[in-house]
Amino acid sequence: MERLILLGYQLLTQLPWPVPERRPWQWHFFWGRGRWGMLTAVLVMILFWGIVVGGIALIARLILSLRRDKKSAAALAILEERYAKGEIDTNEFERKKKDLRS
Repeated sequence: MERLILLGYQLLTQLPWPVPERRPWQWHFFWGRGRWGMLTAVLVMILFWGIVVGGIALIARLILSLRRDKKSAAALAILEERYAKGEIDTNEFERKKKDLRS
């Protein structure tokens, strides 16, 4: 039991807890490591927000592309209907079909 208490004490004293010998600005995990710790914190923050903003942008792009595909499918159906009725010829049908797909 004493060994367990000693192990717990050793683990707690190695964590970056505020102790009287340390200055208040050294309590933070990254601050105790000097310039490199702060640089790491800034890079991690930029990476985090980049992932968040990038994820939102990808989701928005996916939603917009799905909506565009539905509109394109409806326009292609109308184009095929006009071609079937004989309102447009083959060359015009192929040209407009190519325009819809691009």
